[in-house]
Amino acid sequence: MEPKTVLDTDVLSGLMRKNPTALTRARSYLADHRRFTISLVTRFEILRGLKAKRATAQLAAFEAFCGDNEVLPITDGVIVRAADIYADLHGRESPAQVPSLLPYPHLDVSRLVRLAAGACRPACSGRSSVG
Repeated sequence: MEPKTVLDTDVLSGLMRKNPTALTRARSYLADHRRFTISLVTRFEILRGLKAKRATAQLAAFEAFCGDNEVLPITDGVIVRAADIYADLHGRESPAQVPSLLPYPHLDVSRLVRLAAGACRPACSGRSSVG
């Protein structure tokens, strides 16, 4: 069984673009968990991109997606913990290798892994570009 995962914007964008590798991993994940989990930050980033493009059909589909899946709120404790993890990793890794996932206190931080395990990167070149 795959661990519960919080999808970041890049991974969700890959799914929305129907990246074959991301879709395969998503099917496997859903077999274990039945629904995806995203953060409120990811919801904002996807909405921002779709609204800027006036992509009404995609907006409707994304709203339905959010209704069917889990959208985690962001608290001050989450932001402080994310900043601590970022600072720790930034001291040990190059900036490009520091993950963009925010930790959530009710999930084991070590289990917050990218669903596509980097396989989606070619299809998701930038955080602001959405399907």
